[in-house]
Amino acid sequence: MYCSKCGNKIEEHANFCKGCGASLNLNKSPYNYNYGSSYISEEDFRKAYVGNNYDSIKNGKFSIPMFFLGTYYLFYRKMWLYAFLWIIMIIGINVGSFIYDDSYFVFIPIILSIIMAFNFNKLYLRIVEKRVDRIKQKNSDKSNQEILEQCRKKGGVSVLAVILSIIFITIIITFTLIGLVIDAVSNEMKENKWIKNNNSSELNYTVPKIFESGGYNNNAYQTFSYYDTSDSCYINIMNYKNYSNQTEEEYLRARVSTNLGDQVSEIQSKNVNGKVWKCVEVVSNDKTTYYYVAIHNEKIYQVQYTISKDDNKLCSKGYNNFINSLTFENRKHNTDTI
Repeated sequence: MYCSKCGNKIEEHANFCKGCGASLNLNKSPYNYNYGSSYISEEDFRKAYVGNNYDSIKNGKFSIPMFFLGTYYLFYRKMWLYAFLWIIMIIGINVGSFIYDDSYFVFIPIILSIIMAFNFNKLYLRIVEKRVDRIKQKNSDKSNQEILEQCRKKGGVSVLAVILSIIFITIIITFTLIGLVIDAVSNEMKENKWIKNNNSSELNYTVPKIFESGGYNNNAYQTFSYYDTSDSCYINIMNYKNYSNQTEEEYLRARVSTNLGDQVSEIQSKNVNGKVWKCVEVVSNDKTTYYYVAIHNEKIYQVQYTISKDDNKLCSKGYNNFINSLTFENRKHNTDTI
């Protein structure tokens, strides 16, 4: 005996074709199945799979459980793939919020929950229909009542899945929070570790401990640099004898180097600890450089602070603290840890 729709060979007395799932009982409507003296409709199979809340799900326009419970309700309804995709999406949104430090990220899960709640019932019933069809195909040699019982067994809800998902998500949140705390403490330690450097008998300054001394260093020239995957910046400190009698403005115009397309601010005056510095900000495609110049005791002092990457804001915080630490005093060289 062969199926009239797909030509697949079928067993005698089979109710469904294993190849295409078509009903083989020609005396019945394709949407109704006879068991004894009663009919089992397609909807009866879906009702058996869904359970007691079939009518409310079928007629509902907005799924309140989906809106408030989200991932847990997806697990409850055995929508495994959608549940794990929802978890990945929420984790991705939280990571994006942390990386970009943008408060607008908090609205994304709410908007997605609303959209999903409006579409959940239709989506769920489509999935139920496909699962019921698979159950009928796999049990084509069984009676309709037996298939109905299989739908009840395979469908319904899973409280155990909800419990396991709560444990799983709790573990993820715990490890995420531990990672954030460790990162925050690490950054805080980096920010709070400072070294006071007095490489000149006249210009004193304080730099973050994240910086490492590098390059050529003496009383006339000092460099400090810091680099990791999230932050990158460096400091140059120079002093020259004022042999040309240049003003700070003239010195800046002669020494500040720029490229085509750079944004250069006007020369400004900034009072730092009682000393007036002339400063310029140069913004390039890949970095921002701050130039500070002051004349003290017939010497020109130039401070250059460059920020290439500032994802964790360590460089920008270091810039503010470093500039505000500049002082001119006559004292012997020493280095103190703060």
